[in-house]
Amino acid sequence: MSRPLVFVSCGVTTMPLIPLLASHYTPVVPLAETVAFWARHGIETVEWGALADPARQPELQAAAHRLAAEWYDRLEPAADALCSLAGEERGGEFLPAVDGVVRRLLAEHLDALSLGRSLGQSGRLAAAVVHEDVTGLVRAFLAGVREAGVPAVHVPHGVYGDDALVGADLHGTSHTDVIAAGGPAQRAWFLRRGVPADRIVVTGNPAWDHLAAVVPRPAGTGGRGPVVTVAGSWVGGGNAYRAFTQHDQDRRLCACLAAVGARQAADPSVQLVVKLHPSAPASEDERVRALAEASGARLDVVAREHLVQILVASDVLMTLPSTLVVEALLVGTPVIA
Repeated sequence: MSRPLVFVSCGVTTMPLIPLLASHYTPVVPLAETVAFWARHGIETVEWGALADPARQPELQAAAHRLAAEWYDRLEPAADALCSLAGEERGGEFLPAVDGVVRRLLAEHLDALSLGRSLGQSGRLAAAVVHEDVTGLVRAFLAGVREAGVPAVHVPHGVYGDDALVGADLHGTSHTDVIAAGGPAQRAWFLRRGVPADRIVVTGNPAWDHLAAVVPRPAGTGGRGPVVTVAGSWVGGGNAYRAFTQHDQDRRLCACLAAVGARQAADPSVQLVVKLHPSAPASEDERVRALAEASGARLDVVAREHLVQILVASDVLMTLPSTLVVEALLVGTPVIA
């Protein structure tokens, strides 16, 4: 009899769970490169696309086109009233931009919904484990899984703070059956947003377990000069507000780079490392180098991996809002956030 399946997303809090789950289940993951990674470690996983119905793809594309057209037709008459700014009607600018996002992403969301249904209807899926439940793709997938009555667990990857909220709070609604909170503070955060107490279990954060064994480097022993690491944060690749998020992060990043550049002018031995988010596109390396040059900073290293080694080698971390703040403190690296 085939082993039961468990879906596991590829976030920092869920990836460490795959070796544990693999002793009882066959993990299903959303990326082919994740399958190759675990194969090199002797663990069998399955890419979720391998379980999809190929005959459904043309149907999904047609449905996405039809639904996007219906959405556009309904929104167009009210666009100016909904999208006025400083007394000016901006619907003519807003509609084409948003329409492009909807047409590009709707097919992907329908595909995720279909994959969730296929897995749920297989009769083999025991559970779904995700590191977030607020992005459209994950919510669509969970909706498909939920139809078959398959339980879902959320192991949050973020550290949440109480900010002033404007508009809807995406984190205020749980789309899974259970939240595995990292600690009492995170549990309290979800409680304040109305998640029932019986759906929250404090488990710790699997992404940080290995940091307990890291030996901090004594200050001043890093080599030829102080090491300053500047780290970015996640910028969603598939959302309508990507341009705004990227602009805001670039503004903060350039401020950090300019500060390091000023320090390098006074002390040329200062080394600058930029740690990119793992999801950053390949073009980000050269883009960040150009930003550093424009900011007057000498960039020594651009890195995507080897986070722990970078944190231990750094004398200080400058970061945008990110869980790196906690990870740096756990290994003894001072933080400017």
